[in-house]
Amino acid sequence: MMTEQIHSSVPAIWFSFIAENIEHSHTAMPDSWHFGITKKDADTCVMLVKAGIKTASSVALASYLHYESPIPTEGDFAIITNWEGEAQCIIQTTAVEFVPFNEITEEYAVKEGEGDQSLAYWKKMHWEFFSKDLRSFSEPITEDMMVVCEEFEMVYDL
Repeated sequence: MMTEQIHSSVPAIWFSFIAENIEHSHTAMPDSWHFGITKKDADTCVMLVKAGIKTASSVALASYLHYESPIPTEGDFAIITNWEGEAQCIIQTTAVEFVPFNEITEEYAVKEGEGDQSLAYWKKMHWEFFSKDLRSFSEPITEDMMVVCEEFEMVYDL
């Protein structure tokens, strides 16, 4: 989810990253965003990323299409913020797959890093999340809906 106003920490973290990674000096500052749709989710997930536990994220394809958001591609950077929009770290996408909801694997659920990292937990929490998100624009949620599964690595931390 894109933040409305950009906190001053967002360009600051990007310029710090560039100063230490000069090979990316011609790369435009990437979008900044936080995980989830609640403060608890956003702040918990960014802590999991910074701890090296969360290395993947999932969004319903319908959501990307509805909001006309670019689908991540391998090599993309993103500045991850907390709920308040304060930059916390920079990630780089390492893989993107389109997977039907009912074909998500246990291995992928572990990469998401949330809860007990089980597939059952992933399905329960993501079904609830996708339901809220898709319902907001009257999109049906189905077992075979496409999910954009993004894997990433944290490349810079404060």
